[in-house]
Amino acid sequence: VEDVKLDIETAIPCGLIINELVSNSLKHAFIDRPYGKICFNMLRDNNMINFKVSDNGIGIPNKLQLDNTSTLGLNLVKTLVNQLEGELTIDQNNGISYDVIFREMHYKERN
Repeated sequence: VEDVKLDIETAIPCGLIINELVSNSLKHAFIDRPYGKICFNMLRDNNMINFKVSDNGIGIPNKLQLDNTSTLGLNLVKTLVNQLEGELTIDQNNGISYDVIFREMHYKERN
């Protein structure tokens, strides 16, 4: 992970997304396996921030359609990515990988 500093408007939803994705990997990716690997990368390229959470676990069952899921966790992730006005890409090769890219949000004055 690069030394990426985030405004509070960005840091909170970003932290919640990362927590949900890592928790999902810990709960579901390594069922009946004695070990596994979870990776997290984050970098800033000018004003764009990109992070990836991936694991080499069992992946997602074929019957689960990611675009039309009713699971609370993934819906939370999608909602938070939308809050960041970002994009979520999911790759299901060799486990699962979630790639999130967005511009940093800036603090908005509140009354």
